[in-house]
Order: sequence, then structure tokens, then C-alpha cells
Amino acid sequence: MGEISDFNSIHGSELQFTFRKCSNLRRKNGGTPNAGAYVKYMVKDKKVKSSVTTFRKSHEPEWCENSNILNGLRPETEFTFIVVDSIAPLIKPTKIAESRPYTLKELLELRHEADIVTSEKLVPTDFSIPLVPVSEATAEAPSLLLRLREFLSREQMNQHVAHLGQEVKTKHRHDLENEKVVFAKELELLSGSIPNTANAKTFVDVASGLFTSIVPLMDSNMIDDFHVLHLLRSYRTAITHIRTATAGQSVDLIIQFYGQVLLDILDSLRFLERCLRNPLDFSKKEVIDEILSTTKDFDTFDKHLLNGSVRSLDTTILGQRAGLRKVFAASNSAIVSKLNPIFDIEPTRPCRIAARHPPVTVQTVSSWCLLSSYADTKRLLWLHGPGSCGKTQLATTLMEVFGQIDVPSAYFSFDNHSAEDSIHTEPPSLNAMARTLAFQLAAYVEGLSQGIANAAQSAGIDELDFAELFNRLIIVPLQGQSRVKAEASKQAETLSKFDPIVIIIDDLDQCSEPQLEELLSVLGDNVNRLPKDVRILVFGRTLESVQMKLEKNPMATIVEYSSGGTGANGEASLMPLSPLKASTIKWATTSSPTSATFTLAGNGASSNGSGSSSGAHSPLPSRRNSASSAKGKRKSGSLGSINEFEIVEVPR
Repeated sequence: MGEISDFNSIHGSELQFTFRKCSNLRRKNGGTPNAGAYVKYMVKDKKVKSSVTTFRKSHEPEWCENSNILNGLRPETEFTFIVVDSIAPLIKPTKIAESRPYTLKELLELRHEADIVTSEKLVPTDFSIPLVPVSEATAEAPSLLLRLREFLSREQMNQHVAHLGQEVKTKHRHDLENEKVVFAKELELLSGSIPNTANAKTFVDVASGLFTSIVPLMDSNMIDDFHVLHLLRSYRTAITHIRTATAGQSVDLIIQFYGQVLLDILDSLRFLERCLRNPLDFSKKEVIDEILSTTKDFDTFDKHLLNGSVRSLDTTILGQRAGLRKVFAASNSAIVSKLNPIFDIEPTRPCRIAARHPPVTVQTVSSWCLLSSYADTKRLLWLHGPGSCGKTQLATTLMEVFGQIDVPSAYFSFDNHSAEDSIHTEPPSLNAMARTLAFQLAAYVEGLSQGIANAAQSAGIDELDFAELFNRLIIVPLQGQSRVKAEASKQAETLSKFDPIVIIIDDLDQCSEPQLEELLSVLGDNVNRLPKDVRILVFGRTLESVQMKLEKNPMATIVEYSSGGTGANGEASLMPLSPLKASTIKWATTSSPTSATFTLAGNGASSNGSGSSSGAHSPLPSRRNSASSAKGKRKSGSLGSINEFEIVEVPR
């Protein structure tokens, strides 16, 4: 126990005694007393006494009764315990025994000594004090068995609760830090165990990228560590349930289940990201209810597996997109006639060679696309690299994934010729790009068709140049829709769910030089006018003119996709970036774009491949018209392995 220098700083300023029992009580004539007990003390020179216990007729009465709570105490406060005898109901009780005065410090030390000799720690320890009989001394002196409880004042209670709350929060914070590491490792191991050709492989890489992008948001002291911690744990629980509940099932079915749960995790991570960027949302009942409901669903995922209620994977995303275009064209023939889009510019077959996509590439690009409108991201990302490295295949893969999680995307390619078409070698016009993207956005994005229809039917639409056409058909309708969504969310007072809208522009290198210069100029002038939930994702071979232009744009970011070399067995050897390392990627608006570089294996030198350019731009031959560079004609292992990924460190 030690010395007690300041009672109020160590113990409560309010106490309560429990009168347990008394031993060896006698009346003056040796008879059995009808005994009761109380305590008296002084507070500011005023005598105070507790209420008297129930009277018990016994030489060893047992009460087990609490006194009233005593307050205004100090370590030097003295207490005297008195036992009285009630002869008759209306006669004043007479004193038959009392203790010497004990200071509060002495009583606490007596209790501490009793604590040492007992193993019972669940309740305060009983301790005994001797009593002096009022009559002549007896062979055995009486004693009183007491129990002492401490209580805090209101101020001390508030301090105590705050201290306990901080201890709990510290524990949750520590557990959350561990869980982030464990879950990231779980995703990394899962990525390595699923075949590269399976859709679930892409899903796990997309989930890894999004998770690592929002990990820094979990460092805020304003978030609800408890609910975030249990949500992350439930993700792992669901993955574990697949391992245990699918024992003996076919590999294809198990991979299907992994894909299903990863899509659910993706949906949950997107919701969690919006909450983390707005920590005050954790105080909203609907947000907590959503998190609790999601956590419960993941915790009971094994039951969903058994009853067959797990969501099924959609393998017809590209077909559905074609169907939506046909339906929209059939019901809006006048608008489509004014837009005059290119109908079949999108890929028609899904990509099934995910092995060609380094996991870090999928993680980096997809996480940038999927961050919510709350994120301070750049609006344009240019992914460039050598010819036939898989950029268009990656675009197709991303469209499929985005379709699975209801993220709308529009696609346009400047190299839209089939291998059999050797006549039309000129790339589509910029006006055709604006009209085609507007048509797709109207068909795919809920609530956007009316704004685009109004723009398409406006006077003089056919005489506009590309800059004004892009503004009227793309920028203005997107701005209008963003305002409508923001107002609806404000009126509903709910957590806004602004799903990102991704515009994909492929084969940028196929533009003619005048086209490229005009396109980059219009994008550069308008990208900062896009709503925060709109992202423009550009694919193309490495061109110095594009790089120089985008490096000057604070709203653009550049990612280089280079690859080469093979593994020891001649197969493509990919080394996925650890999700923990990828968590330091920051897509912030700065004066210079973030650059991610994939370096070559084997010779250790960086290369831009055949698509590099160091001078004036000239359009490259169509890959779809070139037998030597046709897609799918590359040798096995042409992607090589990744040795290094350069990441911008995020200051904390």
C-alpha cells in the first residue's frame, strides 16, 4: 500500500462501510444483547454518524448491512465504531462496546494487510478491528468485522471514466494496427493462391489496392476504432469460412466463392472509405447500423454458403453493356441520331489472361478509379507503356470488375479497327469520341440521360468544334448531375454515395499529331471542371509529347507500365507488390504528378519498349491491323517480372 500522501488523488473521496458481524458481545449482566452498530466521525468540526444497523439478538450478531455513503473525507479523518444494545423498542439503546478512533489512512492499511493474506480479489476484503466493552473486560475482547468500499466523487468519476475510455481506445487502436497488417497479409496470400486466369484473382488485387489506399485514413483519432476493427476481422472470418465450409469441393467452386466474398468486401471497403473521410459519420445511427449489419453478414458467411444465398458472379458484363446501348438507342432514337456515336467501339470479349497484369498495376489503377468523391484525387491518370504489354486488356478487365460492383464506365478507343479491316486506317475523330462517350454515359449512368439529351438537341450542336462539343456533351451534364446528387443527399441527411464514374480513353498513341495536341489541350483545360467523382483513365504507348504536357497539369498523374524478361522456367514471373508497401501511394493534387515505375528484370535496366518516342509524334500503325503486333501473338513470358516499384512517401 505504501504511504498515502494525498487520499483524493489515489482513493475515492466517498466511502461506504459494510458491517459484517460482531464477536463476543455481552451485556453487563452477561446476557445476550440486541445489538446494532454504526460509525461516527468529524467533518469540518461537525459530528456526523451513520445510520444504525438492524438490531440482532445474539452474542455474535451478523448484519451484512451497508452504511450510508460517507463523504467529505480526508486521510486524517477519524472514525469510531460503536455497538449499542436495544433493550426495548421505545427505550434509547445503550452503548455496550466501541473502538478507538481510527484514521482513514489506518483503516485503508488494515484492509491492505487483509488483502495480502487472501486470494479473493472479486470483492473488497473483510478486516477486523478490536472493540472495548463498556462494562468490565471479558475473557475474550469483542471485535467488529468490517468491509470498506471506496466511491469516486463526480469529478473523480468523470476523470476515471475518461481514463478507462482512453485505455480502451488505446487497446482498440493497437488491435486495429495489428488487424490491418494481418488482413493485408491475408489478401496477399490469397492473391498468390488463386490462378492468374480466374476472375477472383483480379477481385483480390482490386480489393488489395483499395484497402491499402484507405489504410492511412485509419490513423485518424476521430474514427470509431471499435467498429472498424470488427469489420476488418469479419472480412477475414468470411475468407476463413470458405476454407472450412468448402472442404472437398471442386477448386472452381471454391474460387467462385472467393470471388463472391471479395466483391462483398469491395462494396464494404468503398462504404468504409466514405466513412473514414468523414469521421463524424460514425456518430450517425444509420452508419453504425450499416457497419454492424455488414459485420454480421461476413461473420455468418458460412451459413450463406450452406443455404446457397451467396451472390453469384456475373460473367456477361460486356454483353450487358451492349444490351444497355441497344435498349437506349431503341427508346431514344432521335437523341442517338443527333449524337451519331460509334456503336461497337467497346471490346466484345472478356479478357481471360489476367496473368499479364502485374498485381501492383491492377491495385494502383483500380484504387485510383474507385476512391470516392471525398478523396482529394487527381482527375486524370495516364497509364503508358510499350506496345502489346496488356493495356487494352487491362482496360477490359477493369470494365468487367467495375460492372460487378455497379461502378459505371464509358470506353473509347482511337484504334477501333478489326484485323480484317485494312481500308479505314484513320483514327476516329475527336468529335466522334465526344459523341460516343456521351452516348455511353447516357446509356450507363442513371440520371444522366436527360442532361445529355438536352445538350444533343440544343441548337447548333452539329457546328461545334471539339472543345465546345466536349464541354456541352460531357462536362456540363456531369456537373448538373453532381449538383442534383449533392442536393438530394443534403435533403435526405444521409451519407452520400457518389459512385465514381470512369471514362476510359484507349490507344491515345493512335491519334494523329494535330488530334493529340487538341485532345490534350481540351483535357488539360477541362479536367479541373469535372466533378470529383469523375475520373478519366487514359491508356497509350509512351509518348514524350504527352508526358511533357501532362507533367505540367496539376490534376493529372502519370503511371508507367514497363515489363520484360522471364522467370527461370520461361514463364512470366510476376512479383506482386506487398499491399503494406502500396499503402503509401498518395494520389494528391500537387504541382507534379505522382509517378509509378515498373522496372525490368534480367538486365536491371528500365525500358519503354517499342512504344517509346523522343521526338515529334506520328501515329503508329494499328495493332489490330498489324500481323507482327497483333494481340495474342506475343511469346510466353513477354511481361517478365517486376523488381521495383517506386512509391511517393506520404508524410504522416
